[in-house]
Amino acid sequence: MFTLKLKPDITILDPTNLSIAHSIQKYEVSNTRISYASTTGKKFEFVGKAIIIEIAFIKHDKGVTLAKDIRKIRKDFDKIQSIININDGNVKGFVVVFSKVNNCRYEFKELKREIENSGSIRFFHGTANYEYNSERNTIHRF
Repeated sequence: MFTLKLKPDITILDPTNLSIAHSIQKYEVSNTRISYASTTGKKFEFVGKAIIIEIAFIKHDKGVTLAKDIRKIRKDFDKIQSIININDGNVKGFVVVFSKVNNCRYEFKELKREIENSGSIRFFHGTANYEYNSERNTIHRF
């Protein structure tokens, strides 16, 4: 059983393995009824296989160049890794990053490599194929 303490952006799972009413695994059986424990603070639990997707939208015109954006992507990666570890590998993870501009810092490239080498999490970085011109503070399409 997996008690969800971290909420991903998107979770895909078999709905028969999801409970929003009560705990799936924690219950007591008496002569007359079954008493279920309540769910966790996130108000749902699931068991079995699942796919988790964390999405980051980089909305500014400079690409993945701000430290706060890279920290958010790192946090998403760590969150998925924690969920996979807790759920004995029954969860597959994806980190998806969308940005208008192709620019990215070295730290982002290193994080991308780390995610790709993790083996359990896939990484996708999509851009609108624009380039930032710092001299004019504009973006233009290739």
